[in-house]
Amino acid sequence: MQTQTEPPVIEAMGEIKLVGTARNYTMETRAQIPAQWQAFFEAGYDIANAIPGAMYGVSISGSPEGFRYGVGLAVNKVASIPEGTCEMVLSGGDYAVLRAKGPVSDLPQHFDWMFSTWLPGSEYGQREGAVFERYPDDPDNTPDMMRYEIWVPVRHKG
Repeated sequence: MQTQTEPPVIEAMGEIKLVGTARNYTMETRAQIPAQWQAFFEAGYDIANAIPGAMYGVSISGSPEGFRYGVGLAVNKVASIPEGTCEMVLSGGDYAVLRAKGPVSDLPQHFDWMFSTWLPGSEYGQREGAVFERYPDDPDNTPDMMRYEIWVPVRHKG
């Protein structure tokens, strides 16, 4: 991996509402997620009350058969939902946050590390809620090197 990362930190967050698109994937088809991002950008949705500063990629629900993934923007309030989009909610609570800068192609490896290495060895367990990526606005972002964060909802094991 070429990505620079910081150790995960625990952060509390309030509930966030998003408006965007959602599709179903499996672990075998997750490589198609960048096409969903591209389609979101190309659609040019007019999302009312969007909060500038970041975009979100959300693993909404998961099962052994696959997961639902959303791409969207945070909103102050859901006023209207453009055709072809949906509302998504990120629950408030504690999250383990991994901050990284590098090629987005490294992102799946960081997800795998968070769930297979860091989480089992930490004092935290995953709680109910969506796992998501946050892509902060950064003027230095390029397709080959960008800032991103992985947020995993957690609770203290003890």
